[in-house]
Amino acid sequence: MADTHIKPGFASHRLGIIALIALMIFAVFYAGTWGVASVGHAFTMWHFESWLKSTNTPEVRTWKLAHEALRWSIKLDENNADYRNDMGRFYEYTAIHMIEHESQEKPLLEISRSYFHDAVRLRPSWGLAWANLALIEHRMGIHDESFYQSMLRAIEFGASVPAVQLTITELAVANWRQMTVPMRKKVLLVIRVGLKSPWKGDFVKIIVHYGMAPYFCLVLPSPERDRLCNS
Repeated sequence: MADTHIKPGFASHRLGIIALIALMIFAVFYAGTWGVASVGHAFTMWHFESWLKSTNTPEVRTWKLAHEALRWSIKLDENNADYRNDMGRFYEYTAIHMIEHESQEKPLLEISRSYFHDAVRLRPSWGLAWANLALIEHRMGIHDESFYQSMLRAIEFGASVPAVQLTITELAVANWRQMTVPMRKKVLLVIRVGLKSPWKGDFVKIIVHYGMAPYFCLVLPSPERDRLCNS
């Protein structure tokens, strides 16, 4: 995968890459190929999670090192759905936070989408990966049958997962007028569960953000209606 879309300005740290490869080669003597892949994945996710918590974008040299580590992890363990899902997240982050021109966003989102497709192909019952796929399709302006099928699969396999509930709620509220009545009923059940959860505030924020609170205050039954409308 090319990484030429991100901001220029830093030379790739060859010594850092060499050190990482050396570490992975050393690890093979102790944990085998899968162990090396795990090391690379852990290295990337350590960086990635720190980026998500920071208001600053990473330096390009750090991005390249983290990307290379995860790329090798996928190469060493090609059927690992977690690695492909996380590479999808990696490219999604890059498209949102590390581009100079809007024209660079779509190619990166397309790469992200391909990795989420791989993740659900490898693990068809993984609700979170389906939710991530639906989210990317939404970002790309894709609201066709594929988008709604991704949402349905996310609900089917991940309705009890908070991250899936929140993603599906936001996607549904943003596209409520285009959704079919059966789809709305499925999402209403997700929202009702969410409003009874410890993450109730996050669901309320999503509904209010899209200006849909008056509507849901009419259609939701009690006590979920009270939890939303009296917040």
